[in-house]
Amino acid sequence: RSKIGGGGLMVERMKLYNAFIKRARDQGWTAKLIMVDTDIVVVGSVAELFDQAPDFDYGVSVRNLGTYPVQGGVQYVNTGRYEGAARFSDYVLRKWLQTLDGKEGGFTGDQRAYQEAIAPVKAIVAVAAKGKTHVMAVVP
Repeated sequence: RSKIGGGGLMVERMKLYNAFIKRARDQGWTAKLIMVDTDIVVVGSVAELFDQAPDFDYGVSVRNLGTYPVQGGVQYVNTGRYEGAARFSDYVLRKWLQTLDGKEGGFTGDQRAYQEAIAPVKAIVAVAAKGKTHVMAVVP
């Protein structure tokens, strides 16, 4: 057993996802990537997630919740968009590590880092309230 806490676990998850995206980029993969938490179950095809809004590098799910609207439990990277996804992932990870300043971030630290990297909370909640896929341009 490790003495890693919940926040440390979330940071390590983000580092792992970041490394996975870079491996896809560096090895020339041609796959759509979906990274999920262990408490997520997928039943059926996920092609619709990519077909609804095909022009994106990195996707996260959002919900109509004012405190933490970005949910990091399911993350998407589109085929051939690994470079942009890696830049975004680097940016979010760097932002989170700077915020932590050596402290543990808790289970919501990644959500806070993603939402700060994406847009103001009100804008994210407005997208989530629409209840459908929506693409927001983010330039780290």
